[in-house]
This record gives sequence, C-alpha cells and structure tokens, in this order.
Amino acid sequence: MRQHRPLRFALAALAALSGAVLAGCPRQVDPLPDVVVPDIDSGPDMRDAAIDSSIPPEMCASPGSTIGNVCVTNADCNDHCFCNGAEECRTGTCQAGNEPCREDMIDCTTVSCSEPTDRCVTATDHEMCADGDACNGLEQCNPARGCQPGPAPVCNDESSCTVDSCDTATGCVYTPRDLDGDGYVASTCEGGTDCDDDPRYGTMVFPGATEICDNRRDDDCDGSRDFNDSDCAPTNDTCDVATVLTLGPMGGTFSGATTALRHNYALGCAAGSNPDAVFRFTLSEMRDVRVSATAAGAAVALRQFDQCASGPDDKCNTGSPPTLIRRSLPPGEYAIIVSTPTAQAFDVSVRLSDPTVPPPVDVCNDLTTLIPLTGGTFTGRYEEVEDDYSLSCNSFAGRDAVYAFEIPVGQVKDLHVMASVTSASWSQAYVALTTDCGNRSAELVCESDSTSTSFDRRDLGPGRYYIVVEPTTDDATDYTLTVSLTDPIPRIVGDVCSMPLDLTPAAIPGMSTQSVDVARLDPMVDSPPSCGIPGTGRDAVFSFTLAAPQDVTLTINGSGTMYGSLMTSCGIRATEDGCWTTSSGTLSRTYRSMAPGTYYFIVQTTSLSGTISANLDVRTATPVPMNDRCPGIALTSGSSRTDTTVSFANDVNLPTCSAGRTGAPDAFYSFTLAARSRVIANVTRGSGGSVYSALQSTCGSTTTIVCGTSTGTSSNITTSLDPGTYYIVVETPTGEEADFTLDFVTFAL
Repeated sequence: MRQHRPLRFALAALAALSGAVLAGCPRQVDPLPDVVVPDIDSGPDMRDAAIDSSIPPEMCASPGSTIGNVCVTNADCNDHCFCNGAEECRTGTCQAGNEPCREDMIDCTTVSCSEPTDRCVTATDHEMCADGDACNGLEQCNPARGCQPGPAPVCNDESSCTVDSCDTATGCVYTPRDLDGDGYVASTCEGGTDCDDDPRYGTMVFPGATEICDNRRDDDCDGSRDFNDSDCAPTNDTCDVATVLTLGPMGGTFSGATTALRHNYALGCAAGSNPDAVFRFTLSEMRDVRVSATAAGAAVALRQFDQCASGPDDKCNTGSPPTLIRRSLPPGEYAIIVSTPTAQAFDVSVRLSDPTVPPPVDVCNDLTTLIPLTGGTFTGRYEEVEDDYSLSCNSFAGRDAVYAFEIPVGQVKDLHVMASVTSASWSQAYVALTTDCGNRSAELVCESDSTSTSFDRRDLGPGRYYIVVEPTTDDATDYTLTVSLTDPIPRIVGDVCSMPLDLTPAAIPGMSTQSVDVARLDPMVDSPPSCGIPGTGRDAVFSFTLAAPQDVTLTINGSGTMYGSLMTSCGIRATEDGCWTTSSGTLSRTYRSMAPGTYYFIVQTTSLSGTISANLDVRTATPVPMNDRCPGIALTSGSSRTDTTVSFANDVNLPTCSAGRTGAPDAFYSFTLAARSRVIANVTRGSGGSVYSALQSTCGSTTTIVCGTSTGTSSNITTSLDPGTYYIVVETPTGEEADFTLDFVTFAL
C-alpha cells in the first residue's frame, strides 16, 4: 500500500479535520433498537480497505489500549472497538470516547451493545407489561412506545353445545351446555344425556327423573313419553273414572292409552270388542269442537257426559287418524271415547274455535245445496264437511259432500253424473244417488271407477234426490261434481226397466224368444248387473211372469263380453239373484220350481252392434233337490256321497271362500254335534275343474266359520267345533257345474 502514500496522507488530513469538528459537537446516541451510529471508530480501519480489499479489517482486540497515547489526530487513538465509543485526540493525548449504547427511557426495554456487529441492540421484556387479567388481552412491549394493550381474546368456539366465557386467570373457558342447570348435558351434544335442556321446562327432565304420565314429556329421558313408558298405566277405563281434560281457549293436546284397559262401550262407528279409554271436558260457551286421536285405525266418539255409558254418540268417526268435527256445540259436559284396534298409547287433540253453521253440503236436509234443473259443476273442500254417511260401495269411512236436486211433478229426466277427487295420494271417487241419505236400501246407484267416476240414470221421475261424493283416503282435499239433467230420449222396447221385452210364453209349458238390436240401445248403461261394468256399455231388459211354480231355463245369445243378472225388482240390485258373465256368446241358467211372480233379466254387453236374443223355456215344476236349498241333506259321521251342482241354483255367494266368484251354483249339507269334535269334510270333483266349500253356523249366511282349503279339484275342511248344528256349502264356478264326492267324518275330542 506504499505506492498510495500521498493518498493515505490526504485521508489522514481529512480525518484530522473530522476530529476537530467532532471535538466541538457532542456525540448523539440513537434510542431505537438495532440502529448503528456511524463513526470513524465504528469498526476496523477501512482506509486501506477502501484502496485494497485484500487487506483484512482490524478487529477489536484491546478496548481502551490507546488511552493516554501521544497523538496527532483522532485516528492515532482508534482502538478499533465500537462499544467503548470513538477515542479522541485532545491536546496531543488520546482520550476515551462516549459509549454509543446507553439506556433509554422505556421501562420494558434493555439496551446492549454488540461488538461483533457494531450495533446497539434493544431487548423487550413483555412480562414487565402483564396486568394479570387474561380477558383484556396479552399486553406487549413496544421498543419505541413502551407497554401497549394486546387484543382481547374472542371466546367463541362456534359450537352450540358449549357455553362460552372468560376467566381472568386462564382466559377462554368452554363449558358443556346445561342451560336448565340440572347437572346434565344436552343429549344433542356429544356425550350428553339430557333430553330436554330448555331452562323453561327441562329443569325436572333428566336421566333418572320420575316419569310424569300426563305432561307430554319424557321426564326420565328413556326414549318413552307418558303412556309409552312402562312406568305409566292409564286408569280411565270407564266413564266413572274418565280423565278430565283442562282445555285452554284453543283447546289442547293430551296423552292417553288403552294399555291394559277393557272394552266397555259400543260405538256407533266401531264394531268388535276393542279396548277403549274415556275422557271428559267442559264447555263454558258454544264452540266448534274438533277431536282427533293419533291411534291408527281407531274410532273416536263424542257423547253428552250424562249419556257417556249408554250413548247415543253425538258424533263418531274412524280413520287414520280418526277425526270428528262438531259445529256449534252448546255449553255443557261431554265425554270422548277412544276405541283402538290394539292396546296402545296415543295423543288426544281437542281444538276449539268460534261456532259456525254446518255448510249446506255437509248433510242431507231441507238446506242441502240444490242443483238446478239445468245442472252445473260444483267444487268444494273435504275439510268443510264430516263423515256423516256410509255408502254401500265404499268400505272406507271418508268425509262426504252432499248435493240435492228435485224433479217437478209431471216431469221425467235423464241424469248424468261425473265426480272427481283430489288427494296427495291416490284416492278413488265414490258417488251414490239416493232418495234417503244413510239408508242403503234407498240407494239407486253407488259407483266407483277411479279418481274420476261417472254414471247415468235414465227416466228419473218426480221427487227429491241426493248425490253423495266420498273419497277413499284421509288426505283427500278437493272434489268436483258435474251434474247434467236432460229430457229423456225416446227408447226402444227392451232398453229400460219401464219397457222390458216380455218373454212370457203364450202357453205353459212353452217357449218364447225375443231379440233386440244392440246398435239401437242407448250407449249409456241404465241398470248394470252387479258383476258388470259400471257407467259404460249397453244393456237390455227382459221380463217374464209365472202364475205358478215352474221350471225355467233362460238362454241369452249375443256378442262381446256379456254380463247378466236375474232380479225381482228391475234395476234394484238388492233383489238380484245371481250375476253371471261370459265371453263365449251364450249365457244359460236353469231354475227348478221358480216361485210365482214377475222377474227381470238384465244383460249388459261390451259390443256396439249385433243382436241380443233371449229364449225362455218354461216347463212343469220338478222337485228341488234337498241339497239345492238350506238346510240341505243331513250328514252323519262316515258319510260318503256323490252329488251334483248341475241345474242347481245360486242361493248364497261365498266370495271369500270361492276366489271372489259370485253367482255360482251351490249345494247344502247339515250336521249336528253332541260334543266337541274334530270335523273333516273332503270334497272332490272327479271331472276336473275347481270346487269350493265353506263351513257355516247359519245356513245360507254370507259369513263363514272356515273356508275349505282348495287344491285344484278338491276342497278340504278340517277344524274343531263345539256342540251345535252346522252347515257345509259346496260350490262350483258358473259354467262349470259338475258332479262331486263329499266324504264326511267326525271324531269326539
């Protein structure tokens, strides 16, 4: 570095000048951390380094070693140390400099000097700022401003299963939820067992609590409420101990059950010996009352309480769930009887509302909505009406809407009716035409096709008529009824009951034949046979009169599928004596010793053309076989008989035992047991084809004790019976009359 001596001396002169200036101005120390105060003595001598980077910097080896040395400039006093300050040359002697790193005015900081880095270092102590409260945040030490507050903790774990709070010592606390303070965590939370944590109601509801049987709560949290809990048993078995229902302004909902209760009362809408429970309530003013129970298949009856045990029902209804509405119920005490098909728990709901007048389509009376002679379309909602009537063609107890029309004296009208039902699920529409609602024998028509049903009735004479529309489901909401009343069109003979084709022979014994052109028959059916197609097709009416008992053979020939029935009152199904169908083109029936009187044979066909011809052959009466009528032939144990159904009449229909068939010829037998016995009756048809049998306690009844087990060409009865007289009925299908063998034996038990 000698070759640069002139420059070095120049730098030394500049350093001397700088030292003179520094000697006149005190040195400043930067209070901020990590700030280096530049100084000539801030590190190794960089003079030569600025010229030659290969010269290593001089390190601080001996702090203060130059103090007291003879000097010319400050540079002569430099000990190459930063932390003891920059030495100065004053009056030819090296003097100590001021330390660059001194304490500041901030309590929570400590200032130190770093010799390796030639820097002042400020260290912060956050603990000096802590106030001992974890809920107002963690205090921090700021090197420039001292102690500063920290952000307060947000105690929210976003869980509905904890109660969030803050503890000054520990900070956020998340306590498992127990809002009602009963010591149990809500069951909706993981590990919780309290089924009701509502502080308004759940303070007495927790695992192990006593089950209260009428508060509609699961007090012991075992999953069973009130009478569903084995700890509870109903006591309202009779009217004397009826459960008192305390109703609010709008009514109320109450727990009930028939568990372990008996059958005590016969209800108008429920048969059998089902268990029943009794409730009572008081009305202080006239109200509309709606009563329902959650028990499926149950029946609910409303009675005056002083007639609780004897009845009659003020209202009675069934359904799923059963519901009844009693409008404008006057003040007084009332009983509610709930009958369930099986012993079970349920809820009883009583709803009160302002009294209203029954709508004019709810019942049959003088106020029933009247359809004008011009007809019309009418709509309504089933919630506005109740179940008041039972239709012969509908086994479902559904609400019904009723409309009326009147045909004036001296007029005759043709009627066309179409009704449809709307429901959430699939529901049929049942429609009946009657002259007396509630009286099945007064029904003129009762039909159901599907969700929409239609029928026609011809030549209605003067009088007042009612049309009843019912659904088959509880969720049915709306109905639409369209009615058309028109003047009758001219009819040909044989088209209607009022103009039948007479088949009576001119002389007896003798034969008679009548025919009718199908194309000329009215296309809308008037009086279909019970086994026919409702609402559609063409029908022809034949009649004959017998003055004395006669054997009669009636043969019908035609095309298409034909349905035929014999009636004693034309168009009145209640007088029907059998119904037959064929697709072979011929219907034939023989009756022995038919009683005197006038008979009508109605034939319905699916054909739109061709001819329907009827032939009646009347012969001298022959004795009716003993087993063609009740009580039939008496059997003894060990009997074996070969009999027939050929030319036998249809006296009773056994659809349950004969695969739904009706109108089949039948043979009857009877037997008497002196003691309880095992009875075996085997019926075998040797010629092939089906045969059916039934055991009855009342001869000719539509109900049976047991049906024979049919296996192709045989039908077998095996059962045990108490002492008494019993009857066996044997049937073969219509058109399959044949011989059969009956084997009968009994064994005393």
